[in-house]
Amino acid sequence: LFAGRMKAPPVEADGAIFEDQRFSLSIEPDRSVSCGGHRARACDLCPQGHGAVWCNGDCTWVDGKCILKARASQAAAPIP
Repeated sequence: LFAGRMKAPPVEADGAIFEDQRFSLSIEPDRSVSCGGHRARACDLCPQGHGAVWCNGDCTWVDGKCILKARASQAAAPIP
């Protein structure tokens, strides 16, 4: 039990077991982002040690970090 609740079972896909609940192979658009070939709870969780190669879909690699494309375009927009 963690914080008064049961631990969720690990996710198993193609023989790989993912116990980290921040990572998701399922389609949960309201709770995750598309990283390209997989989904994660947030863009910063997409790379999983693979760097920019695993930062795609809703996310983009900027200054060594995986961030939402919407945030990247906001940061690049000139301030009037």
